[in-house]
Amino acid sequence: MIRARLADMVGAGLLLLVAGAALVSAEVTGAGNPWPVVATLIGAGVAYAAGRVLVPVLRPVVAVVLCGVVAVLLLDPAALSGGPLVPPLGYANANAALYVQVAALTGLAALTAGDDRPPGLTVLPVGGLVAVTGLTGSLAGLTTGAVVLVVFLALLAGWRPGRRRWLLGCLATVLAAHLTVLALGATYRPDDAPTAQVAAASALSERRLALWHDAVSLTADHPFTGVSPGEFPRASPMARLDPDTRQAHSATLQTAAETGWLGGAALLCLLLWAVSRPLLGAGRPGATAVVGATSATALAVHAAVDYVLAFPLVLTTAALVLGAATAHLWTAPATAMRRSTDERPSR
Repeated sequence: MIRARLADMVGAGLLLLVAGAALVSAEVTGAGNPWPVVATLIGAGVAYAAGRVLVPVLRPVVAVVLCGVVAVLLLDPAALSGGPLVPPLGYANANAALYVQVAALTGLAALTAGDDRPPGLTVLPVGGLVAVTGLTGSLAGLTTGAVVLVVFLALLAGWRPGRRRWLLGCLATVLAAHLTVLALGATYRPDDAPTAQVAAASALSERRLALWHDAVSLTADHPFTGVSPGEFPRASPMARLDPDTRQAHSATLQTAAETGWLGGAALLCLLLWAVSRPLLGAGRPGATAVVGATSATALAVHAAVDYVLAFPLVLTTAALVLGAATAHLWTAPATAMRRSTDERPSR
């Protein structure tokens, strides 16, 4: 219980640090609007707390969410057209990230409900959501969704990974993704790009590499305050050139460009905290903890190469998943204590 509280205090501190960096940047530069960032972070914190409370009624909550997803898909066929700007969020990659988190939430509901349903009914909604993710045309979404599905199926089959090994693997994956993006942005040269950069450009699009380069350059020019929250589209030469590329397509790089290195580092630490939070404890992690860490890793990796965190619904859904996945860390110690008290022989 004490460890869980300390871990949540660390997460709250990182959340406040990201919000504080945005507020300070706007105050010092006299430009930008930090309140959308602050409001989104507050919403994520509320959703995280709600995930803890809603665990006993998670199945009905998931049923409502799934009905909402089905309604969107049925009422607007464009959602499955594979176009880049489609509902429900108006951006295919953000839609994919949202579906992956809903799939993880559905998996959590199945794992916390016990084995009272046939395996097919348990797997069908999770697999269906991952299939819908593939129809969005998002390669990153399909890849991360497939990982969540495979892990969920393995957990249903009784597999449990070692806590330390799974934790280190998830953290290393997130760090590798964000540091690779930083390195590509720092070394990208549009005029005389080396062979490695040309290969990266063919896979990622040269516009995205140029945006990363702009973000790194802006952070180097304004290391302490950035250019102010929301000002990247005006400060980035690439974003000014092409209205379709108004975001840096990397959460940490854009945060660093708009609020300084401290804000970018705080966001990266917050993502790493979210990945590690479900896996705190001793022994082998439970199935819900593994799903929580995997879904957080999926979103953190996707956020390294796209601006999916700019959509509040994606972030709040991920926070809800994380809260539900960490509820066992609060209830298990208390339950164990009650059992030991009840089983203590009376004198």
